[in-house]
Amino acid sequence: MGKTEVLMMLLKTKQVHLEWRSHAERLIKGTELNDVKAPADDRCCEFGKWFGGPGKSCMGFLEHYELVLETHQVMHAVYRQIHDLATQNNLKEAQGRLLELAQASDALLDAIELLEQEVLTSPECPD
Repeated sequence: MGKTEVLMMLLKTKQVHLEWRSHAERLIKGTELNDVKAPADDRCCEFGKWFGGPGKSCMGFLEHYELVLETHQVMHAVYRQIHDLATQNNLKEAQGRLLELAQASDALLDAIELLEQEVLTSPECPD
């Protein structure tokens, strides 16, 4: 997998993540409870499978790989807690966690940006 493919996957990841975040926010606000998506383990979502497999073989040696991995895990953990609260009709407490979810999401997107820059500048990443 070359730089272009890796960068395209990271771009797609950011786009899918923003769509997911919008869904999660609607869940927290109680507007999408009929379409509740159960939280996946961070290694079982589409990004987690790719990042722990082909992504790891291409980028696992890069400095910011672990940062993306860690922020991805945190974001999943926060969503899992919010999902549990929302499905138990504890929407007020779930809504109180919205800022925490936004911060976890922003941290993940920032980490992906750092990794993208590293991929671009690393001579170890094949073209």
